[in-house]
Amino acid sequence: MAVSSSANAMALVPMNEVASPTGAEMQCLLADAHRAYTAAEAQLLKDGLALREDWMGTRDLFFAAGGLFAAVGEPAIAARCLLHATFINRAFHSDDEALATLAMSVEQLKQSHPRIAVDALLRLAPCYVREDLRYQAARCYRDAAEILENVLDEKEAAVVQYRAALDMYAETQVAASERARHWERQKRRLDGTPRQHPHSLDICTTNGDVANAAAPEGVEATLLGSKQQHQLVLPKSTALEPSSDVVSLTSSVDGRGCNSVGFPAHGPPQYRVSTTVQRSLTDACRWRLVILLTRLGRYEEVREAALACAASVPLTLPKTKYLLYATLCVLARGAATVEGGVSANSASDPAVATEARQSTETATTETFAASSVDAVYFDSLYDAEKLFLALQDEDRTFQRGKENALVRAILTANRACSLAAFDDAVRTYKAYATTGSCVVFELLVKQCRRSLFEHMERFA
Repeated sequence: MAVSSSANAMALVPMNEVASPTGAEMQCLLADAHRAYTAAEAQLLKDGLALREDWMGTRDLFFAAGGLFAAVGEPAIAARCLLHATFINRAFHSDDEALATLAMSVEQLKQSHPRIAVDALLRLAPCYVREDLRYQAARCYRDAAEILENVLDEKEAAVVQYRAALDMYAETQVAASERARHWERQKRRLDGTPRQHPHSLDICTTNGDVANAAAPEGVEATLLGSKQQHQLVLPKSTALEPSSDVVSLTSSVDGRGCNSVGFPAHGPPQYRVSTTVQRSLTDACRWRLVILLTRLGRYEEVREAALACAASVPLTLPKTKYLLYATLCVLARGAATVEGGVSANSASDPAVATEARQSTETATTETFAASSVDAVYFDSLYDAEKLFLALQDEDRTFQRGKENALVRAILTANRACSLAAFDDAVRTYKAYATTGSCVVFELLVKQCRRSLFEHMERFA
């Protein structure tokens, strides 16, 4: 695009109408855009919006300059321009445009100022929720978590944001199902079609499939097929036309009146989202949460997250991998260390106690610490065996296969106190062609081996 600067406006010309600027022309174009935005920014900060007659022109100037700087790879200046445009839109109550420009500025802040980008994303998410855009709000939490994890290296804070994204995805599914059911009832009332079997809608919404509940070609269409032949066909002019405005639907769900004239003839597009797409978004966040919790050593939470991943797997796909991780999480807790051992050893007073008494107290303290660690190890081994049996009862596919063989071999190695048997079991599992590399598995196996090694070392 070509840019011509003035005091208050910037004209944009499509690139296909002018020669593509290269070299010196591009530098001149960027210099003109920089001077125009700098002058507008200085005047805005000096006089404020109250003395700006052409505030829309100023906003468009910032917006065009921000888009140009973003295109040439200057995210810091682009974010600054877009934030100015957001401020002007918000000041004049253009909330939709303010939301759009703020989202664009956040994309630039991710590259230039990650910390500010996280704060902006967390402020942007509630705005999307107020506009009933829960998918966008969930994405804000997910993007904030990714920045905290990969750029700022704040894993604890990233866990919080991943959980917020999962909660928002769950709210989205509930809201979508409720609105799809309401749309079906409203469409039936407008068409004058008597209600069929009460369970027809429930069949459409089995397994949370919002697409089937919102589509008019579902089970209900099959039930009504025999009766539609005897019904009068309405004139084409009186048929309900598709409408992209979903305000009437939103207001009816919130408890306000519904505008029957503008009601769409087809389900709202945002509620026809495939359950496969939604499941992939949710599973991606949940899997990142599993990896983070494993690296943080929070194995109880890893077990819960792994079981949640297993519960979301479709019935036609195996879930034994997640059941294996959940079992290993319980066994990995046996490597927990007892705090206070050193302080207990140093608690004796050498000026008061004799050398024999000091040695006795030290031996007693070490024995108590060792017994506590052994109790943790044996408890984790017992709980792992108990969970392993329970998971086999719940899922028959876990009663056989390489995951089942691995857990049995690891439990046998722990009972026999054999590191060689443990290593052989892991090596056999990795030798399968269907076993891929997984950081969660590597960390859990390493922790389980450490637990067995520490247990053997205390009795060596």
